[in-house]
Formats: sequence, C-alpha cells, structure tokens
Amino acid sequence: LVQIQPLVRRTFTREAMGEATAEGPAWAHAVAGGKEPEASLPPPLLSMSMVGPLPESEQPPSEDEESEATPAGFRAQAARMPPLVRRLLLEGAAPCEVSAAALLEALRLPEEAHEAALVGLQSSVEEALLSRPRALDAAACASLRAAVEASRRRFPDTVDGEPDHQLNVDRAQLEGLIGRLAVEALFALPAELLAGPGRHSRAADAAAAPDAEMFIRRYTPGTRPWNPFHTDSAAVTVNVALGDDCSFEGGRLLVCCGGSVRALERSEGEATVHSSTLLHGVSALARGARYSLIMFFGQPRDEACHFTAESRQAEALALAQLMADRGFTESCAETLSAAQCATLRRNYEVLLSAASVGSVLERVVGLFGAPHLRPSHVARRAREGEASASWSAFALLNYAMDKRCLEHSDGKLGPA
Repeated sequence: LVQIQPLVRRTFTREAMGEATAEGPAWAHAVAGGKEPEASLPPPLLSMSMVGPLPESEQPPSEDEESEATPAGFRAQAARMPPLVRRLLLEGAAPCEVSAAALLEALRLPEEAHEAALVGLQSSVEEALLSRPRALDAAACASLRAAVEASRRRFPDTVDGEPDHQLNVDRAQLEGLIGRLAVEALFALPAELLAGPGRHSRAADAAAAPDAEMFIRRYTPGTRPWNPFHTDSAAVTVNVALGDDCSFEGGRLLVCCGGSVRALERSEGEATVHSSTLLHGVSALARGARYSLIMFFGQPRDEACHFTAESRQAEALALAQLMADRGFTESCAETLSAAQCATLRRNYEVLLSAASVGSVLERVVGLFGAPHLRPSHVARRAREGEASASWSAFALLNYAMDKRCLEHSDGKLGPA
C-alpha cells in the first residue's frame, strides 16, 4: 500500500473509502470548490510501481526541485538539441515560422518513428486529431491534480530518459478519482477517432481494447520543463488537459499534421485524441504547473514484443556488445550527462547479476510495451549515429531495475 498525504499521513484502503459513485467521490467536488476535503473523506488509495533505481524519488522533492531552475539533465539535453528543434521547443518560436519537413529531418528519428511521423504530417488536421472540450469537468480535473500532487514518485521517460513526476493508475483507481461515467466516456474516445476520416489501421485494436495504460503527469520548470518531439507506440492516445493553458506560461502541446507544425490551445478538461502517427511534443514551461491525464490504448502488437529462447540470448549478447563498444560509450558521453552515464553503467552492472539477462530484457519489452528498446534495435540506431540510441539504452536499463523485471519467480536475484 502506498501512503499519500493530502491532510494527514496514513494508509487508506478502498473499503475505508467506500465504493466510488458514478459521479465521483465527494472529496473531489470539495477540492474543485476550493475547500480542502475533510479528514474523514481522504482520496482513494492509488497503487504505484517504481520504475528504475531512483531511491531519492521516494522522498518529497527538495526546494531546488520545485524551483524554476532547469534541471541539469535538461540543460545538457538543450545544449545538444538541433538548433531548429531548440528554437521551437525552448525559445518560443512561432510554429508557423518552422518548416515541418525541416523539423522532421532535424530530429533524426528512428526509421519506424520517422515513417509514422511522415504519415501524420501528410494527414489533414481532421484526420490526425479529435478534440473533445469538457471531456472532464472541473471537479474531475481537480481530483486528478490533487492525486498527482500527493504523489512524490518519479519515473524515467521512454522518450528522453529524464524523470517524470507522474502517478500510474488503473481503470478502477481512475473511477475512484473521477467516477465511472467519466471514465466510460474517456474509454469511448478511441472509437470516435476510428469513426472519423482517415482512420488508422491500428485504431481498431485500440477501440476494442478493454483497458489502457494510464497516468497523471505533472510538469514544472524545475522538474520536467518540456517533452521532446516523439510518436507514441500505442495505437491511440487520449491526452486530457487538467488545467487551462492560460494558467501557466509555455508548456504548449505542439503537433505536426496538415503539412505544418501547430500549437494547440486547450481548456481545462479538453481531450485531444490521436493515433501513433502524430509527431508531437510539449514546449518549455516557463512558469506554473501543467497537468495532464494520458491514456494509451492498444499497445504494440505482441509479435514485436515476442521473445524466443534464441532471441533472449541474442538480445543479451547485443546489449553486451553495445555496452562494450567504445563508439557508443563516447556517444553516450556526448548525449547524456555525466550522472546519467554513471547511472547507465551502474544499472548494467546490476543487470549482469540476474540469472538470465535475456529474460529481464524480455520482461522490460513486454511489460512496458516497448519493442523499440530491444538491444538489437538500439544497437542498429547506434550504428547509424542516432543520438536517440543513448536515451533508449538509458531508459532500457532504468526499466530493467523495476523489481517486476529484475526479480525471478522466487523473488530473488539469480546468481551471476
């Protein structure tokens, strides 16, 4: 059980809360009205899984983390960012001033992501996006903001390896926060995208998905100030703004579709729905806090995550060769910060203590739906000189430290 602290530090169970109603728990409406919830009505229990060996993330953020100073890892990322990307993400350039084709070229995305982004760029706005204002009401948004504020866990992001301040939730937990009817409406959105023009072939899988990977994310200048351009591996993404864009400075959702780069202005509770072909990112947040609910429907097809006995051995060998490659080590030193390089090496040494490195890699790829993190794929991108290979290796080894991946069925690490 996870302890959360809106008013007092204690452990709650669903039974202590009582079952959530379709309209959501009473405490959420109290928060939306500007009042603190009564101690007898605490927020419902949320279970979280820790990803990566980040013991310091068990503690509340320090004053430095809550400041507006850009974290060291992001400063290093900014220094190595292509000028065109930096202008758009960090320097506030108007999207209309940036060529979408030039941006796509500058990003040097992995081949699969590049092809997907090109499809999205050539799609019309109506084909690429579905917007649903007021998908969540003010009370629901306030409930989700309060839940992630009560959390003090950080997760390494699969896009750039930097930590995210987020709270993972399943469907039952989300219903406990915002009510069953609101969740049902959100789960219906992928089908609406499917019914629109230019339907994507994988969207049908997402529309029929009984569940989704979901998390509430918090951006601040001193924790995660931006999110680099990327495409999602999930078939369909539902991204709900939990506050008006005018409540913070910067932090705009940037998308590439209809042949151009666009900044979406969103209101509290507005849902943006898109397929895996949409290239998107979040510009630098200068002031305030930005909150969003992210829902991934239809993870990558099982074939891409499937391992055999031979492929487990091959992936373990590919990782060993990658970590021993001097060129890759130099690329990591140029792309990652010194602290991140040290973490990369330390996590790899821990991974080598597992009874089967290949089995741990299989768990990472399958559990997190991340076929692009297979070492053979990372190694190919490294040979092609793609900086994203360093970030992928960093994310892979962080995820490998999750106890669900690193521990064997007996709950203990196997011998070296």
